[in-house]
Amino acid sequence: MNSENGAIRCNDAYIHGIVEAISGVFTGTVNAQAGLFTNINILSGNIAGFSISGNDFVNNATNASIRFKLTGNSFLQINNPSYSGLIDVRNDNGIAIRAQAYGSNSAGLSVIAQAGSPTSTKAIESTGSC
Repeated sequence: MNSENGAIRCNDAYIHGIVEAISGVFTGTVNAQAGLFTNINILSGNIAGFSISGNDFVNNATNASIRFKLTGNSFLQINNPSYSGLIDVRNDNGIAIRAQAYGSNSAGLSVIAQAGSPTSTKAIESTGSC
């Protein structure tokens, strides 16, 4: 190990305890059991089975899902196998879905349902009191 002007240079070092640095550059793989990161940019890789592809999170598995559980019975879920919809939204004490559109040639909601038989295909199926 050599030290010059406050810099430590070493090969194959084993450090037990805390390492604190203002900045650093790593080449190769960094392995950690846990961590807290602020202002991180991830350009490629994987997060929980989803790959990062450009500006997209991609997972082609049929059982992949994204779930946001807020409080009580408020949630947003995409492809949760426990529910029948591809997207399930529930908010017991507020608006579950709010769509707004401003300006010319805009639409707050557009629904298309044209496959299947005319008696079983529905653009909107509704249950509840008005």
